[in-house]
Amino acid sequence: MANLLDQMIEQISREKHIEPAIIVSAIEDAMVVAARKFYRTEEDLRAKFNPETGQIDVYSVRAVVEEVADALKEITLAEARKSNPLIEVGGELLIIKPTQVLGRIATRIARVLMGKHKVRYTPSVDCGDHVVVINAAKVRLTGRKLDQKVYYRHSGYPGGLKAVKARHRFDEHPDAMLRDAILGMIPRNKLHARRAKKLRVFADDKHDHAAQQPEPLTFKR
Repeated sequence: MANLLDQMIEQISREKHIEPAIIVSAIEDAMVVAARKFYRTEEDLRAKFNPETGQIDVYSVRAVVEEVADALKEITLAEARKSNPLIEVGGELLIIKPTQVLGRIATRIARVLMGKHKVRYTPSVDCGDHVVVINAAKVRLTGRKLDQKVYYRHSGYPGGLKAVKARHRFDEHPDAMLRDAILGMIPRNKLHARRAKKLRVFADDKHDHAAQQPEPLTFKR
């Protein structure tokens, strides 16, 4: 089944007699302009239409160099080879820009875990679905939350207060950060633990639940 954006491109092509490739190129150029304002960055951005998912992905283009002079536009060979082992100096590495905001995606996932998206939703009954979240490392935090937000925990003993900045926690365990955000939006009642067991979060696109044949659940950006 063709996605909505594909259908719109085909319809405009038929009505205006414009080649689909020209329409896609215009949309990608517009997305780059919008992304530059959205991210407020001087990075070299590039947009690509993905016909399989029906979405337009935004990438940050980094030139591979030996020594970095501009961190927004260049990347070292050692760092680039972590993503592409075959890349060489002088090549370009496309780094996808995160588009899902941590808080927004957490609220939407929490609704699915609780079953609020179903007509038969009852607050006292566990009618939610199992959720497998991938690419947790690609979510983003708005504003300066990465540097300003601090996570606290206490051991219960004197002097046992620990503080971790959001940037450090996100770099170390993005999956745990997203999981805590989701579970924090679920009421802490007798159903909380049962709903928490239905949530699986993975930092990348690899997971061990292929046998359960999970259905993709996408959200508008």
